[in-house]
Amino acid sequence: MFSPDGMQNAQDKQPDQQIEDLLAAHLDALMAGQADFDPQFTRYDLTPAKIAEATDLLNLATRLRETLVPVAPSETYVNRLKRELIGDQPVTLLVRWRKLPAHYQLAAKLGGLTLTAGLLLLASRRALTILDALQHRNQPESDQGLSPAS
Repeated sequence: MFSPDGMQNAQDKQPDQQIEDLLAAHLDALMAGQADFDPQFTRYDLTPAKIAEATDLLNLATRLRETLVPVAPSETYVNRLKRELIGDQPVTLLVRWRKLPAHYQLAAKLGGLTLTAGLLLLASRRALTILDALQHRNQPESDQGLSPAS
């Protein structure tokens, strides 16, 4: 039970601590591979309701231990996780870009903008040349001499 100040009452804290101690001892036995764990409920001075709760938790832990199969992570995953945790990331283009001084980043952006504008200009010239050639091809021969381009 919790009191108005949010703290557990002293009388309720004792049985919960007893159950935690019992579960910790059971976990130690499971981890050590002991199949014949004796909970010794009398030693923990638990009420019948708490004994029932502890028995359910002990049975659940035992069934989980028997059912679940340990799985080892792949070497790739372990290496990637280790790099992430210790901050040893491989240097990528984006990381190198972020470490450049501001004036280098500005120069690179302007250079990229200039290249993009030049490519767009070349592409638009090519498109206009193709459109002009298509227009001349679709004109009748009598009107070809009258075009403004000639």
